[in-house]
Amino acid sequence: MTILSFPELMKRRRLLQGDETIGRDIDAALAEFLDARISPGSVTLETGAGLSTLVILRTQPRRHTAVHPSAEAFAAILEFAVRQGIDTRGFLPVLARSQDWLPGAELPELDLVLVGGAPFPVPLIDWYFAAERLKAGGLMVVEGTQQATGTMLADFMQADPGWEPVARSGASQFASYRKRSPSVSDPERQPGNER
Repeated sequence: MTILSFPELMKRRRLLQGDETIGRDIDAALAEFLDARISPGSVTLETGAGLSTLVILRTQPRRHTAVHPSAEAFAAILEFAVRQGIDTRGFLPVLARSQDWLPGAELPELDLVLVGGAPFPVPLIDWYFAAERLKAGGLMVVEGTQQATGTMLADFMQADPGWEPVARSGASQFASYRKRSPSVSDPERQPGNER
């Protein structure tokens, strides 16, 4: 099967623009970032669904979990993926609100987490439950840094020595950090708690 190229996907995304059921659109720079950093064999998680889901699936990750409360969005994503020849065998769509599903989820070790832009405090909750399952060296990507919650989360990771900045762009409205240690829940190493 021929894999849809990233430029082709970005051109064809216009097919989705008029359909409100597809979920969120994402900034082109974030789409490029995801496309460049996810590879076959990756295990990924995103809170939300939309163009980002298709960008991730195009890279053929071993497993990709998307948590979103809209069955219509998942149906539109799957229909587009099938029509464009995007393999969805490793795709796990979870029909739920992320803040409800993540606390009890048994997540595999993750290579990349995309925390979607959402109202306060949802991105913080999503980060809290996903960050511990992100492997050391894995990437945490925060979308919506133009919103207060996204900015707060990005600023926290910027100050926390457990995270290494990878990309942060005000114009592109996302930030990414590499996890430096296996655990993020040690209160002794968080900003302001050093002794």
